[in-house]
Amino acid sequence: MIIGDKEKVAFEFKKLSESEHTCSLKLYVNGKNICKWKETTDSQWKTVTWNIDGLIRYLYETIDFIYHDDPFPVAVDGDCAADLDNDARDF
Repeated sequence: MIIGDKEKVAFEFKKLSESEHTCSLKLYVNGKNICKWKETTDSQWKTVTWNIDGLIRYLYETIDFIYHDDPFPVAVDGDCAADLDNDARDF
């Protein structure tokens, strides 16, 4: 499954086995997979793999933290992060 446009930004998930919950991940930026690497002793590219159950458990445990913003530490007004930063510097 591919989410996004590979020529801009996209995630590609692929199940590696029907019997196990292991998946591979590719993250494309400008048409290049930036989640691959080579070890110095190996000539083959390696890909990020993980157990999907572990990812689901991680998201379940952290979803509240991800979706809640921390309050800005200084009492200033602004419509975006840049406005808050500028007003905080003036404060």
